[in-house]
Amino acid sequence: MSDKVKRISVEKDLLPFARQLADKLNAIVVETKWTEKVLVGPGYAGRADALFDHTDHGTVLADLKNRSWDPDSSRKPVYPTDAMQLSAYRLALGKKVNCISIVCSSKKPAAPFIHVWSEKELDEALDAFHLCQKLWCWTKKFTPKGTAK
Repeated sequence: MSDKVKRISVEKDLLPFARQLADKLNAIVVETKWTEKVLVGPGYAGRADALFDHTDHGTVLADLKNRSWDPDSSRKPVYPTDAMQLSAYRLALGKKVNCISIVCSSKKPAAPFIHVWSEKELDEALDAFHLCQKLWCWTKKFTPKGTAK
């Protein structure tokens, strides 16, 4: 096994799921820049999953999801809110990197679904994020430090 992916201990019944994810990550990760990093943006913060060099897409900001999704289905297991989260993290990161969602099935062991978000999707998602952030601040009567009232 490659050293590109951190070794962890996994419960026996989850090994088939973990193996699928590890195999995929070992195939696409050239170099890991960091994992589990807190990113702080204007009026928000969150913990991003990973920044790594991808074999096909250069440096990517990756978000891992575990969803009740049937890998045999034609339905894509990504949602617009996934793009909102990644676009906000990318803004906080301060670098225009590619963004990907890596979705693992909790239903059965299978290769993770990988979605590379387009710039159009990310731009629209960031606009939506800012609107949601504004609504949240208004309902909570909260003005983040460093932002206009």
